Amino acid sequence: MSHTLHFERLTVTEEPLKVIFSSEPYVVLTAAGFSVAADVSQKRGQLRFDKTLFIGAKSLSNALAHRITENNFSLIGVEVIIRKASADKSAKYIVED
Repeated sequence: MSHTLHFERLTVTEEPLKVIFSSEPYVVLTAAGFSVAADVSQKRGQLRFDKTLFIGAKSLSNALAHRITENNFSLIGVEVIIRKASADKSAKYIVED
């Protein structure tokens, strides 16, 4: 089992990002201990960018849990728009369809 990120980390800001999840959640080792991550894809025109998103934040994981249930208990293929509520580092995530 690998404890490293599969891709470069996706940083979420107040700017909305449309992502499609391309992996199930997995565990990575960080400086603060173990964290939960998942791989996502972003499309910009004809280009596709693969990134890794940390999904352990309560506001994000709660929003994703509902969508996983609706997607036959799989994160793969779930498509959402994600942004932070403010520029504060600990701001809640806002997740929209």
